[in-house]
Amino acid sequence: MRFRVPAEVADGVRRLAAKLGHKPARISARLVEEGLRRRDHPLIELRDTAAGRVAYVKGTRLAVYWLVAAVRRLNGDVEKAANTWAIPVEKVRAALEYAAAFRDEIAADMDDADANRVLLQRSEAAFARAAGQRLDSNARGRNKRS
Repeated sequence: MRFRVPAEVADGVRRLAAKLGHKPARISARLVEEGLRRRDHPLIELRDTAAGRVAYVKGTRLAVYWLVAAVRRLNGDVEKAANTWAIPVEKVRAALEYAAAFRDEIAADMDDADANRVLLQRSEAAFARAAGQRLDSNARGRNKRS
């Protein structure tokens, strides 16, 4: 598919492509796709994160994948999820609808979050062990001086 855009729009696409290290055609396709998603899911927005583009519930700090997982933990109780995070029920339903429409994307976001959680837990455990060893060696050093 080809289409024409005003010169200033084309310049903006080229600048964004250069900034992100992608070809203008790829950026154009992504922008069109995201525009369609916004039209179909107005309560969801895509944000740049360290993990890439991630869907969030508009006006909140809640990622769609996270809210979907929370609703699952609450056995599908949408009202309880809305009350727990003080957001309208419509926003919780919007997140669930988006997740249903983009299952693979949300599953990948969940997998990334799980991998990050495991990495963080391992890092914290290693730090705690290292800190404990330093404390032990410092205590041994003080005992030798006594």
